[in-house]
This record gives sequence, C-alpha cells and structure tokens, in this order.
Amino acid sequence: MRYTVALFDMDGTINKTDPGVRNGFRYAFSKLGKSFTEGVECNEFLGPSIEHSFEFVFGLEPELIPEAVKLYREYYSSTGINECELYPGLRELLARLKNEGVTLLTASSKPEKFVRIILDNFDIAKYFDYAAGGRPELGLSDKIDVIEHALAEAGVTDRTRCLMIGDRKYDIEGGRMAKIDTCGILWGYGDRPELEEAGADWIAATPEEVGDIICS
Repeated sequence: MRYTVALFDMDGTINKTDPGVRNGFRYAFSKLGKSFTEGVECNEFLGPSIEHSFEFVFGLEPELIPEAVKLYREYYSSTGINECELYPGLRELLARLKNEGVTLLTASSKPEKFVRIILDNFDIAKYFDYAAGGRPELGLSDKIDVIEHALAEAGVTDRTRCLMIGDRKYDIEGGRMAKIDTCGILWGYGDRPELEEAGADWIAATPEEVGDIICS
C-alpha cells in the first residue's frame, strides 16, 4: 500500500457540479440587477473561491460581493446543490479504498455543510472518515487551510503516506504546501498542462488509475 490517507477535492473530482454552480452565479447577478456573462468556461469559476470568481472572473464590483455570495448560497442551498452528478467509477473507487483500509477525507473549498449534504445525497458519506470543507467563520477558506483541517480532525501525523487528489492547480498547490503528495485527475475541470505545471506527483485519467496509484 503506497498511501494510507487519501484526501479528495469535491467539485470536478467527486462530482460534476458546474450546472448548479453556474446557475448560482446567474441567480445572484439576476437578483442584483446585473447582466451575467454567459459562455465562461467552467475551469475559470470552478476551483477558485466564490468571492474570487465574482470579482475576477465575472467582473462584479467588490462592494457587491458580500451580497452576491449571500444570494449565490441562497440558490445553491435550495436548488443548485442538487444540480450535480457523481462521476462514473467514483463509488467503486471509494469502496475499494475503504475495503483496503485507506483513511478517506474530503478537502474541498465548498462550504463544509454543502460537502456533507452532497455526500449524503449520493450515499457515499459512509466511505469517509471526515468530510472537511470551507468554514470561513474559522478562517478555513484556502485549500491549504482545509487540508490542514482535514488532517488534524483525522489525527493524521505521518504525511509521507498521504495523497491529495483533485482536478485543479489549487488542489495540487495546496497539497504541496501541506507537504503531501498529489494526484491530478483528468476527468474534471482542469487539464494535464495545468496539473503538470502545478507540480502534481501523479496524474490519473480514470478513478481506477487513482486506486492503483494508492494501493500499489
């Protein structure tokens, strides 16, 4: 067994979430009486924080961002959270890793309460030892902060056998900052050049490949 702890990003790694996320942005702009920019590629607004995407991807005025985030979460918590689907092969991967005794954690920038709802909705919460997500009220917003939170809650002390798995450079950079190995995946919203440039230790095209990397 190469790794005994696996940390998973959520959006673009566990589930395909862009319809609900995009609709959340669209709803916020509509409520603010602003025009929403259609046609923005998913990889531009999935990965960074919501606040970052409002300002630097969609060009919203900084003073409107707190209200925009509130409106986004209003939509997402009631409707957008259900506008997603589990990637093929993920359930089988999680079951395999659990059966092998791997400690499974999430490390998502998505608010922790949403992470847990989604895991429950797909009936995969049972595979995870701890579900960590963003908790701005505790200063947990950046990927590195969420990773550290997940490792601490799981009582992980040996980082040499930990693997951060995600589809964007933010996952790879966060893992490297936490001094753990990283695996970029190609079925999400990033691509091979982005993951290689970020310094991923591994790159996997399928969930089965991730399982082989961990369990070899």
